[in-house]
Amino acid sequence: MTHLPPSEAAALVSVIIPVHNGERYLQECLSSVATQTWRPLDVIVVDDGSTDRSAAIAEGVEGVRIIRQANAGVAAARNAGIAAARADFIALLDQDDVWLPRKLEAQMELLRASPRLDYVLTRQERFVEPGHAVPSWIRPGHVDTVLGGFEPSAVLFRRAALTRVGPFDPRFVVASDAEWFFRATDAGLRTAFVEEPLLRRRIHDQNNSRFTERWTAEARLIALESIRRKRRQTETTRTT
Repeated sequence: MTHLPPSEAAALVSVIIPVHNGERYLQECLSSVATQTWRPLDVIVVDDGSTDRSAAIAEGVEGVRIIRQANAGVAAARNAGIAAARADFIALLDQDDVWLPRKLEAQMELLRASPRLDYVLTRQERFVEPGHAVPSWIRPGHVDTVLGGFEPSAVLFRRAALTRVGPFDPRFVVASDAEWFFRATDAGLRTAFVEEPLLRRRIHDQNNSRFTERWTAEARLIALESIRRKRRQTETTRTT
């Protein structure tokens, strides 16, 4: 671990993991949090109405807090976790993704070195779960290569940024994260990338991205609402 001043080394990071029937990958996900070189951590698993062993797996990991709710979708689960978070720095991690050990440390170093940044992303590498074919929604060349992208598992926020932009919108079933990032951009939030690929994003037959028609419909609404926000901002500027 990098040797940091006491004030920086003591900064708590809350990790929010929304889970719905994620028993197949959750243990590996939680293990990747346990191996993080950044400490201390406040790890919260939000069990979004699972009917499998997800909650039991989370209960078996020391130091993990569990929030249980009726199934309300990933946006509501993330919001519940954020509301319960104890830290001023908040990271999201999907149940089937994996962090490399330096993920949070590298992002915290960048945030602490650049106080004007609102959130930091890390590069990612997508990998196909063994035994699964590359799905049709994956673009050619987007597997086993380093990519950017605004993915929930890639981000570390300042709490103030989340407060400024507002919660994830439950209207969006598969694209609530994209909708949040659009609002953040429209609000002028500042971001940066850690160039190391410190997120491994798992591709399999249950990714939300497989719902391509729903994704396209939600993306159109997100873009339309962004255009409307920008128009209102322009009109407000003209009248002030």
